[in-house]
Amino acid sequence: LTGMGGGQYACQSFAMCSRTGPDGKVHTERFANSEVGNRARGIREAQQAYSNSTSGVDKMGLERQLGDQGRKVVRERNRHTLEERSSEMFKGLDESGRDAFDRRGG
Repeated sequence: LTGMGGGQYACQSFAMCSRTGPDGKVHTERFANSEVGNRARGIREAQQAYSNSTSGVDKMGLERQLGDQGRKVVRERNRHTLEERSSEMFKGLDESGRDAFDRRGG
């Protein structure tokens, strides 16, 4: 990545698999990941997305890290049942520190 110095980085990956099932329909599974950060400053942000046409599951994750603290939110939706759920994970802080972390840019 030209012009990115000082420990800065960006990385993207994508994977996909398609196959024809016994029902004659094409079933697809996809995963994508994107991450940017600055190692020297201890900052990183990652986004992930996953989908599976057979199960109907779509997942999205957003993770931010500042130094030794981090927060990840995962949202999941089932296209067949329309069920939705969300979860949150913390590193180096708990739920009560969420707002302060977000104000710092997390």
